[in-house]
Amino acid sequence: MGVLLVIYSFVQGATAGGLILLGLLACAGIGVWIFVLIIRALIRLGANDAVAAENSFNEPPPAGSQYLLANVTITYIGTDPQGETPFSTISYVTADGNTVNSFDNSAVEPDALDTLSPLFQGASTTGNVAFTVPSASAAQGTLAVEPAMFSDKIFVAVS
Repeated sequence: MGVLLVIYSFVQGATAGGLILLGLLACAGIGVWIFVLIIRALIRLGANDAVAAENSFNEPPPAGSQYLLANVTITYIGTDPQGETPFSTISYVTADGNTVNSFDNSAVEPDALDTLSPLFQGASTTGNVAFTVPSASAAQGTLAVEPAMFSDKIFVAVS
């Protein structure tokens, strides 16, 4: 399999009206190929109305919970002529340390993030990832980002 190396830096922007802008640079190399993803996320707390409006079959979150939307942009700046599929995994870690995956809820999020289509040099994919999180501590959680399959997680505070 080769050596796995993950290098990253993190910059957090200002908060306004429940929106939090996060920036993340991740570089991963597995075996003989190397790719770099630039991941930016805009966090929207209390996104219940946006999720409900997307699909009439979306159920409201359980009592004491809310939908959190992470609007994520993934940019491939590698040079592989075949491109790379952004198999990035993003999860939410509660203030209590529990992991919430986007697939833990069956809601269809508005403008869902496409992580299955290959990207070529300079191309990006942007979309939302929805999480059902505890309302009382939603802003105290952390995003856990795996830039690639089998890579180390990078943790980014939601606020």
